[in-house]
Amino acid sequence: MDNEFVLVVDDEASLRHLIQRKLRSKGYETQVAESAEEALVLVRATPPAVVLLDIVLPGMSGLDGLTRIKEISPDTEVVLMTS
Repeated sequence: MDNEFVLVVDDEASLRHLIQRKLRSKGYETQVAESAEEALVLVRATPPAVVLLDIVLPGMSGLDGLTRIKEISPDTEVVLMTS
């Protein structure tokens, strides 16, 4: 996969940015999304190597997002998370 970056998907801005900062401090390129729908747009445009995906999201759930992400980009690894 050419696009070696991590996509962080969480509706809580503070948590989303905390994870993004931590990943960047470890040398990972990141993108962020606040919903599964926004994440799908980003995955279609440039599939990430890994998606960190919150299960509980407004609109489409993380579980439904997981299914759609894997349909679009089967090689993308997805880690489900919840607070």
